[in-house]
Amino acid sequence: HHYLTRVLAVNLKQGRWDKLLYIIALSGLVHAAIGIAQIWLKADMPYLLPKSPNGVPSGLFQQINNQATFLVAVISLSLFLAARPLLYKRRLFMQLLLVITVLLSAYIVGVSGSRIGALTLFISVPLLIFALRRPLLRNSRFSAAILLAIVMGFSAGLLPGTSKAIDKTVAMQSGYSGSARLGIYKISLDLVAEKPVFGHGVGSFASVFQFARPAFFEQNPDGTLPKQIVSHPHNEIIQWLVEGGLIALMGIVLVAIGVLRALRQTGWSRGLAYTGLLLPIVLHTQVELPLYTSILHWFVLVILLALPFSHQLTNRNNSLTIYANKLAAISLWAIVGIFILFLLHTVRSNWDFVAFYKGEQRENPLQIAKQNPYLSDQAQWIDMSAMMYSSMQYGLKDNVEFYTNWGEQYLTKRPDVDLYQKLTDAYEFLGNKPAYCDVAKRGFEIYPQAERLQRAVEYCRY
Repeated sequence: HHYLTRVLAVNLKQGRWDKLLYIIALSGLVHAAIGIAQIWLKADMPYLLPKSPNGVPSGLFQQINNQATFLVAVISLSLFLAARPLLYKRRLFMQLLLVITVLLSAYIVGVSGSRIGALTLFISVPLLIFALRRPLLRNSRFSAAILLAIVMGFSAGLLPGTSKAIDKTVAMQSGYSGSARLGIYKISLDLVAEKPVFGHGVGSFASVFQFARPAFFEQNPDGTLPKQIVSHPHNEIIQWLVEGGLIALMGIVLVAIGVLRALRQTGWSRGLAYTGLLLPIVLHTQVELPLYTSILHWFVLVILLALPFSHQLTNRNNSLTIYANKLAAISLWAIVGIFILFLLHTVRSNWDFVAFYKGEQRENPLQIAKQNPYLSDQAQWIDMSAMMYSSMQYGLKDNVEFYTNWGEQYLTKRPDVDLYQKLTDAYEFLGNKPAYCDVAKRGFEIYPQAERLQRAVEYCRY
């Protein structure tokens, strides 16, 4: 909300809005080019770019559906810009760059096999064509070039990705044994029914979902769930229903009403066009969690949300004293400075992880990372695990007992299968068979696919 308010406070004119959207659209050229490089180079990508050993064009996002829906948003923006004065005649270079962007983006969407990417493409593009048919006809050559690039790029990429899309579709239609997603939805809706009004509490999904898994397997012996911890139901509305109940849902509905009202007030043609721009990311939030894994999706979504609201802005002059203006300027620079320092600290913390996995940090590992607000939890997890296994190697029982105390407490908020398995190793080292069997049994009830926990439970029967 604060970011949206700040975007609207700038009060851009329509020409500057078009330039901003053009820049966002051109960013798709970079992402699509990296994806194509990953298809060809695979693990031989240059040092700073993410490698893809299997040749999956996931780009900088390192998640194929995030890549696909972002590129669909880019394609939609490009088609929208074809109807804007910015790209009318005598701007051939700008038009050419956008056509190349659309061609490569559509190819990546096709080759990805992403169902949500294809679905949003098939919804957004026809919606934009219908809504903007008159201005598109006024710029008919460029509009035709954009549409041809979409068709050619997607068709060229479709054949390599068709089998992946078909496999996922078959899995979705084959019940619990064929798709873990359906099992996730079933447990999530049962949790909503338990506390429908206020929910289980913000941030509680990871714990309450895992502890509900045993009941699911009892009712559905052939049911399928992911082997790892599930921290999100892959549906944003269900996520908030579980954590916030109907109260949270009311907030979402009010926001949706406000957006729909703003869209309606822009006129049916422009409102439909803005809807087409919003759909790729909004629909993606109902099948996965792009807003939790990609800050770029957040950024683009807020920019696109600001578009319909920008038509309702009114200017109001507020007189500030000299001291208030100085305070505002100082505060702005202070916030920017803190933000830059945080980013630099996060980059430095990431180097800690790289050095640790290379074996270059044997004493006091991840010291900087453990101080980072964003990475401290992950750093602590790795540090505690390393401490436990090194203590086992040198026979330091007190350290291993310290790990078990920490691990048991951590399980209450995040019952991770990896932690259950490590606790069985710790209890086995300590010779504490009752605790070993107890944690193995608890873990196996939640993660029956875990072979190590299954072997531990079988051992405890004798």
